[in-house]
Amino acid sequence: MSRKKKKSRISVRTAWILFVAYMVVGMVVAILFLGPSETQTSTATNPQDAAMSPWALFPLVALLWPIFLVIMIVRQLS
Repeated sequence: MSRKKKKSRISVRTAWILFVAYMVVGMVVAILFLGPSETQTSTATNPQDAAMSPWALFPLVALLWPIFLVIMIVRQLS
C-alpha cells in the first residue's frame, strides 16, 4: 500500500511572503523607533562614534519589532 504524502499547511510561497512582510514591518518600526532618538545631525567621523549611534541597533529592532512596538505604545500612553 502506498502512503499519501501529507500536504503542508503553509506553502513555501506563503512562508516567503510572511517572512518578507515581517521584515518590512520591522524596518518601518525600526525607523519610527530610532528616528526621534537622533540628537545630533553631524556625521560620525570616528568608527567608535558610529558604533555608539542608536542606528547601530537597526538590525536588532527590525528583527524584534513586536517588542519595540509595545515599548513605543507604552511610551505614548504614559
